[in-house]
Amino acid sequence: MSLRRTYLLALFVGLLSWAALAALVYYRPPEPPLPWVALLLLTLATATTTVPLWGRVQQRLTPTISPDALRVIALREGLWAGLFVAGYLLLRVSGLLDSVLLLVLLTLFVLLENFFQGRSRSESPTFARSTRPVHPQSRTRTKSKRK
Repeated sequence: MSLRRTYLLALFVGLLSWAALAALVYYRPPEPPLPWVALLLLTLATATTTVPLWGRVQQRLTPTISPDALRVIALREGLWAGLFVAGYLLLRVSGLLDSVLLLVLLTLFVLLENFFQGRSRSESPTFARSTRPVHPQSRTRTKSKRK
């Protein structure tokens, strides 16, 4: 699947999620299981709507990245954005929202994303290779010095 098709599919799912959330809020009274469904729809809508944005940001920051890696990073960062919005809303509704707590939540998501990106880079065979060339002469010199 091409990168453009992934972005269009994400936007389509995002529009459907926003429409479902609007219909849920407009047509249904707030009953006990309904806020959790609305929160799930809000997370899905935010995550899928921001996927193309995160993809373009990553494409600008690292132009040599492969489309498959870019797709994974954009989807993961979209999910982080959706979870951040859901966490913000939960804190806001429960009355626990504080600027320090919001900053801690944002820092946690940024650190988790950096951890996952670093882990995927270290597991990738292109990043795992050493960029320092090994010269055959340097090996023979060390052997001759030992004798």
